[in-house]
Amino acid sequence: MKEKIIGGCGIIYIAFGHDYGIMALYSSKTLKEHNPEVHVTVITNIKWLKDCTDEGVGPFDNAIFYEERQENNRYYKTDMYNLSPYNKTGFIDADTYVTGDISALFRYLDHYDVAIRIIESPPVYDYEVSGEKSVDLFWLHTSVIFFNRNKRAGELFSRWKKYFIENPVSRDMPAMGQAIHSCYVSGIDLSLFQLNTKWSKSRRDDGEWPSVIQSYQRFEKQIWLCRELNSLNKEMARLVFKKNENYDEFSDFDKRTSLLSSRLFRAILHFIPNRNNRLKNLGRNEKGIKRKMNRVEKYKIYNKN
Repeated sequence: MKEKIIGGCGIIYIAFGHDYGIMALYSSKTLKEHNPEVHVTVITNIKWLKDCTDEGVGPFDNAIFYEERQENNRYYKTDMYNLSPYNKTGFIDADTYVTGDISALFRYLDHYDVAIRIIESPPVYDYEVSGEKSVDLFWLHTSVIFFNRNKRAGELFSRWKKYFIENPVSRDMPAMGQAIHSCYVSGIDLSLFQLNTKWSKSRRDDGEWPSVIQSYQRFEKQIWLCRELNSLNKEMARLVFKKNENYDEFSDFDKRTSLLSSRLFRAILHFIPNRNNRLKNLGRNEKGIKRKMNRVEKYKIYNKN
């Protein structure tokens, strides 16, 4: 159930499912290291995350809980305008980490309705807006969105959710492109600030790395492969078990990753060529990520043989 408006400025995370709960915890932890005064809310379907936050455990200041399936998370993401308890909101995806001060992003909202990054390359999904094909338009990197609570921003987010529900594509980025384009076509005087790769960046982007808010590649989201995430998962498990509460998410995670974390699996990795570059933790440069991706492919070939 949605809580009352807190007001002011704040960050929201939307974390549905155990793995994304752990990633959101880690992201919020890195956020607080560089921005200790920022207020942070998590919107989640994870009971242990809600309970821990209510007891002051972890980096979140507020938690809003919904009894909902994980696969419906994007319906909540596209409804973030209505779910946010703040007047000036910064949304950060759970699968990110923060490396610096983000206060400038809130200052931009003194002059703009919404701050978001437009991706320069043509959209990879086919859709049309007012007869215009997606290949001629733009799409958005929706991992980082800052927005005001006003009529123009509300109209944008209302259209975003509408297009996402109508669009069979499972990703929310095309729907945001449709929403922004339709706002301008309809004559809505939306003031949009375009973030650059300093503020919103994935590993597929060229240039210096990392940015202030860095998104993981899909491969990096495996908790059992990332030292930081795996350590945080174990730490939260210990805290939860001390409460003598029965949270199925941790036992389910152990079942899913029991083979991957076993001695047998580590022994197999040991015999893969160039074993000094085994998958240990999150890399800190693009070359490291490429080496790890190659390691996975070599393991697949090795396992088939």
